[in-house]
Amino acid sequence: MNIERHIWPRLYKIHQMLSYKSYPSRQQLAERLEVSSRTIQRDIDMLRDSLGAPIEYDKVRGGYYYNRDNFSLVPFDLTNQEKLALGMAVVFSGQIGDPVVRNAMFSGMEKISHLLPNELSLDADGWQEAISYAKENFQAENLREQFLAFMRAIEQKTVVEITYHSFSSQTTGKRMINPYHLRKSRGMWYLIGYCHQRNSMRMFALQRIRSLRTTDQTFIRKQFDIEHYMRDSLFEERGERVYEVTLRFSASQAPYIKERIWHSSQKTHDLPNGEILLQLRVSGLDSIKRWIMQYGSEVEVIEPRELRENIKLEATKLMELYNGPLN
Repeated sequence: MNIERHIWPRLYKIHQMLSYKSYPSRQQLAERLEVSSRTIQRDIDMLRDSLGAPIEYDKVRGGYYYNRDNFSLVPFDLTNQEKLALGMAVVFSGQIGDPVVRNAMFSGMEKISHLLPNELSLDADGWQEAISYAKENFQAENLREQFLAFMRAIEQKTVVEITYHSFSSQTTGKRMINPYHLRKSRGMWYLIGYCHQRNSMRMFALQRIRSLRTTDQTFIRKQFDIEHYMRDSLFEERGERVYEVTLRFSASQAPYIKERIWHSSQKTHDLPNGEILLQLRVSGLDSIKRWIMQYGSEVEVIEPRELRENIKLEATKLMELYNGPLN
């Protein structure tokens, strides 16, 4: 029998309640699931007659129950890896940060849980005993509305008009955007879309969007591969030019640098004195300059010369700052 998709969550909820042997009445089931008693009766008949559920009615207790314990309504099996992945999805969904979106995620997961075996729990509290993450929350109050508006625009392929403050040029202006993708990195959300003014795909930090208006225009979405688009970016920066970067890290920092994948293009070369060379192919120099600065004297830029000069200038400014009087 072909059962409509929207009915399955209700059938599984009834299945769970009957499995608990709480002997729910038809009226109790109707109130719990917020449907009519007639709908519950149809569901019970469907479970019994079409799906083979061993449902019986206990006149003494005034409710329904299963007359055997080994009945399973799940039409599929899950591997251990699939169970782990679903549990991780529940826990990591909290990374969204915004309560509206996060609660919608949990609500969707709860509905999915109705389709899973009883031994698999999607309860976030239970999974958090085994898995955790460093929480990163939204950094501005208006991001909630922006996030949801962009999600709708991406789904409906609607052109949006934004007022955007550019960090690199320190200017603010209006942009018409075909929104393609939302991406979170290092605690910030980014919109990736086709900019009408620049005639190319661009990234926009949601925190720097001053205003947002959804237009009546729609667009035809072209083929877009997020992994290919971000291939040369480091920490979500996409500059106008791609650079071949070579860095020399001290022996004390070498083990830490080698144990992580910083970029898909990276190559490391061991030096005789315990130092290493790290080679990267990155788009733009601002992000990698900020990353290099955190290692201080433990790293030296070998190439490109432009990046080396930028670091040298920053070091000169630091010396001037710390050699001057303390205000």
